[in-house]
Amino acid sequence: MELQSKQNLFSGDDEATWKRRWKVMYASIAGYAMDGLDMLILSFVMTAIIKEFGLSFVDAGLIATYTLIGAVMGGYIFGIMADYVGRVKVFALSIILFSIFTGLCAVASSLTELNIYRFLSGLGLGGEFGIGMTLVAETWPAAKRARATAGVAIGWQLGCSTGRRSRRYGSTAFRLERSFCHWRVTSLICCLGTARTS
Repeated sequence: MELQSKQNLFSGDDEATWKRRWKVMYASIAGYAMDGLDMLILSFVMTAIIKEFGLSFVDAGLIATYTLIGAVMGGYIFGIMADYVGRVKVFALSIILFSIFTGLCAVASSLTELNIYRFLSGLGLGGEFGIGMTLVAETWPAAKRARATAGVAIGWQLGCSTGRRSRRYGSTAFRLERSFCHWRVTSLICCLGTARTS
């Protein structure tokens, strides 16, 4: 049913159809950008996290590991869900999950709490990654599909570039981490934009 509806929405070549395609693409680019921003910022603020919680390098490394484990599981779980529930709904859900738990990292009061938040944000990250690219591939015409999906992939680099600039202009790494949750607002806006494409 969803596939038939999607084919009807994206099969034309009129202005309205192209607007819907661009919305899907922008939402996917924003999702990828938030993923890139998140992973790069984590490396920038790791020194502050180590000092704040008195961590060993092994414990600090596990923070990123929990995120990546969550991403692998999220890609698998949300990928299956997307086939049954619908890609747009599950994509929006994964962005909300990623946004909320990445934002909560800024107020984590212990290593355990931080690891839980990172794992749960990783679930959303993994869901965004696979579903965002699939949505673009399914909604853009074959002649322009390669360019469209390449545009989505550039989102990661845009996020990394934004993270680098944020680090450069932030007065301290810890303040950057505290203000990092405000970047999640962009993810929530992206989520609402994605939901409108259904």
